[in-house]
Amino acid sequence: MTANAFSGASVLALTTALLATPAHAQNALPAQVEEIVVTAERRSERLQDVPVTMQAFDQRTIQAAGLSQVDQLARLTPGLNVGAFAPSKPQIYMRGIGTRQIDIGSDPSVGVFLDDIYVGRSSGSVSNIADIERIEVLKGPQGTLYGRNTIGGAIAVTTPDPSDETAANLEIGGGNFEAYNVKGYLNGALIPERLDGRISAFYVKRNGYVVNTATGNTALGLDQFGVRGKLRFTPTDRLSAVLTVDLLRDRSPGQQGESEGPDVFLRSPLVALPTLTPDRFSEAYNLDSPTHRNVDQASLRAEWAGDDAVLTSITAFRRSRLVEDADVDSTPLAVLEQATFERSRELSQEFRIVSDRAGRWSLGGRLDWLAGVYLYRDDAVRTDRFVWGGDSLPVLVGRFSGVTGLTSVTNDATLDRVVDGQAIYGQATVHVTDAVSVTAGLRYSRDHKEGVYVGSTDHIGLPVLSQPFSIPLDRTWTSTDPRLTVDWKPARDVMVFATVSRGYKSGGFQWAVTDPALAARIFNPETVDYYELGAKTRWLGGALVVNGALFYNDYRNLQVQRLVGTPGGGASNVISNAAASTIKGGELEVTARPGEGWLINVGYAYLNARYDNYLFAPGVDFSETRMVRSPENTLNASVQYDRDLGEDLALQVRASAAYTSSFFFEPGEDRVSSGNREPAYTTIDLRASLSRGAYRVTVFASNLLDEHYRTARLSYPGTSSPFGTTGSQNIGYLGAPRMVGATVSWTLR
Repeated sequence: MTANAFSGASVLALTTALLATPAHAQNALPAQVEEIVVTAERRSERLQDVPVTMQAFDQRTIQAAGLSQVDQLARLTPGLNVGAFAPSKPQIYMRGIGTRQIDIGSDPSVGVFLDDIYVGRSSGSVSNIADIERIEVLKGPQGTLYGRNTIGGAIAVTTPDPSDETAANLEIGGGNFEAYNVKGYLNGALIPERLDGRISAFYVKRNGYVVNTATGNTALGLDQFGVRGKLRFTPTDRLSAVLTVDLLRDRSPGQQGESEGPDVFLRSPLVALPTLTPDRFSEAYNLDSPTHRNVDQASLRAEWAGDDAVLTSITAFRRSRLVEDADVDSTPLAVLEQATFERSRELSQEFRIVSDRAGRWSLGGRLDWLAGVYLYRDDAVRTDRFVWGGDSLPVLVGRFSGVTGLTSVTNDATLDRVVDGQAIYGQATVHVTDAVSVTAGLRYSRDHKEGVYVGSTDHIGLPVLSQPFSIPLDRTWTSTDPRLTVDWKPARDVMVFATVSRGYKSGGFQWAVTDPALAARIFNPETVDYYELGAKTRWLGGALVVNGALFYNDYRNLQVQRLVGTPGGGASNVISNAAASTIKGGELEVTARPGEGWLINVGYAYLNARYDNYLFAPGVDFSETRMVRSPENTLNASVQYDRDLGEDLALQVRASAAYTSSFFFEPGEDRVSSGNREPAYTTIDLRASLSRGAYRVTVFASNLLDEHYRTARLSYPGTSSPFGTTGSQNIGYLGAPRMVGATVSWTLR
């Protein structure tokens, strides 16, 4: 049975069950915008009481919007831009700050946290997550409390802890591209009043939307399985511990791009340019691009609630393994294949103490404080193997050099490195009056990275990596990052706040370079001085929420990635502290319940992000150009209508749209490569659900109008050789087309 037929039969069966289910009491629809409780400041508070620009999505919103992974947040969060070459290679940008590096030598600029545990490797930060309780998106530097590499912001995903309530859920669904998914959870007491358990799992499979007409296989699809088990032990009223074990298995059809010409990078001049298909979603690629990704995590969170403070310990071990293949030239020619082998082991330990507002050490509620220590270690190795095929220039050079029977040249670039990080932090809030509070925070961080970069080749003397090399690397950085916030609450539902802080992102090592001089280049940390003025307000008895912020960022030593030619005749991605920049802008979010059952949300972000001083190369100045992935305008809007139909039958309809103005993938705007600008685009999503009692049927369409857009892009330079000149090549990575489907679910509470 096909997935579409499966979905139709499931919807019909569950609709019949809905109509046959006995009726229960009708549920009153909320007249106010629901309050969300967050833990952004490491204690439970109303979202509107936290003097931080952030957005939070609770279980109601997550279900209504169909959120299942981090990259979908961009359609709901103004100022957030998420792109990817493939699910294992995300590019997360917040207010213009992010990174295109997806290796182990550098670090992300926007930190992703799962249950307060830092996800250090980009290859493991974007995947399906089942059973989500809350997602918090914090904007601006979050180094004081969240630590390393949150200079652009933080995304914190929280999953439910076990409870003694018996609860269960099962959801099945399907859609186009032969998609189907199953997910669910089971929760309950194992030993009354002492031990509770919760287990959740998911499996999602969807054919890719890019077709290899040469093999019939697809790329940019999904094939993921995950399971999470939690045990909550409460030996006393004061002491509790939660043990969590996660695993992910990903076999998704991976990276595949669309060659935009005008040539093919390092194509043999004796090989004719291929004729490409006019269909943007298909090509006769000479090889497929499989992905094998395993991620395992185990953590223990222990809390002791004293009379005056709460002590928390979080111990976590995360292991990941990635093996993937890619047809880099994205054509029928056998020019360049890249195989990646990555292994990482992360170990972290955090101790923190948070004051109890009713405790003696809080001075009668006038002082909130916390302090902590954080230790982190990541031991990782990554090899990027570049296989130059029979249609490539390196093979042509080898044949003319007398290497008989040569069909390929293999170059390996391997980085084996260890990161050790330590930090100590503290924050205190003094409630000067009932209306005015002052928050001061400070974090001291130390990062030590050491390793070795090894380049090897199976044919010495041939391009691109002509000679083996081994480069030892070792560097230590420290940073002291303060934060000062003043907030004023003239009324319970009105708060104005001002923040001054400093952010820090550690330095690092290069990725996949084939030249020893480039491999030896260690780039330094980048820093930002951050200024923000914000307001959070509720009006009309809670029926209207209006939040806004103005911000100004002064960046120094900005880490910028660029693709440059190498002496061996190839090209490498190189990061350097090449730029200073200024980022300024503003954001506005309005949420309203204008009438019974209606919920409207509108979010807008304006961003002016430019390089102040950026000399790309001698005679090539990128100063005063826009920063990469920095659209001037982003707009998100959603309209949701809930209707009680009686007889315990409820209808929910939701329409949402996300607009992104034009932006650039590479530094320098249009000065280096054509097609660098991504035109403005809008995506529209629709969802409708019918529920009765424990049953729920949902139909959905994402990117309803089938908008064409790119999520990432590569630009390779042209090359010259004694055999002729090969032009440059641009490769675009396509966003998902229209996706439609349906799900049916059953919930026991």
